[in-house]
Amino acid sequence: MSNTKKILTKMLISAMSIGLISTPLLAQVPSGTNIDELPDDPQQMKTWRCRQGDRAIVIEAKDVSISTWQGIIETQGWQCVEELSTISDDERTFSCESNNGVINIVTAIWLEGKGGKQQMQTWMNELQSKNMTCTADFTNQYWE
Repeated sequence: MSNTKKILTKMLISAMSIGLISTPLLAQVPSGTNIDELPDDPQQMKTWRCRQGDRAIVIEAKDVSISTWQGIIETQGWQCVEELSTISDDERTFSCESNNGVINIVTAIWLEGKGGKQQMQTWMNELQSKNMTCTADFTNQYWE
């Protein structure tokens, strides 16, 4: 191969490489929606602090699941008020999601008082009977 052909081949490869590098990949093209610019929609997730005597829990729920958990918990004498609460990492929790194809989640966090394990197992069973799948953090010694 002559020197001229080698030089032309190298120039062609270089030009193609520059073209590929300067063309953004599809994954690099911004979609137009920045997660930080999404509206703060208070209807998406709500938090309630509930009390029954010396016992306290926090419920986090998406709007469409409100009637589901309220029908189970508030009818048992728990008084719930919508408010944010401080929750430590080692609190006992469980979450339930709807099986009907709608994004619908309820999370219960036991904050204080006795009988939490038994009460939370009962709530999980009741929510599962309403076509929800529930999971608990069984790595937490509380559930052992």
